[in-house]
Order: sequence, then structure tokens, then C-alpha cells
Amino acid sequence: MAQGIDRPRRVGHLIQRQLAEILREELRDEIPGLVSITGVDMSRDLRHATT
Repeated sequence: MAQGIDRPRRVGHLIQRQLAEILREELRDEIPGLVSITGVDMSRDLRHATT
């Protein structure tokens, strides 16, 4: 797979991991239960992300 095609997937995975860490560490006392970030989809130009 070409690196340009794979990059949005890799960046989305990194954003997913960072969001999960922020939720776990920073908002631990404010979240009433388990919260999961199941995926992050990136646009090809990496300007937009959706969860």
C-alpha cells in the first residue's frame, strides 16, 4: 500500500489513542461510566476527522 493512502489511517489511529488518553486522564472524575473511541476517520488531506 502506498504511504500516501495509508497516512490518513495512521493519523486517525494516533488521534484515537490521544483522545482515549485525554478522556482517561483528564476527565476521569467527570465521566460517569466507560467511554470508548471506536475509530477516527480522516479526510485524505488530513484537515477533517470524524469519530
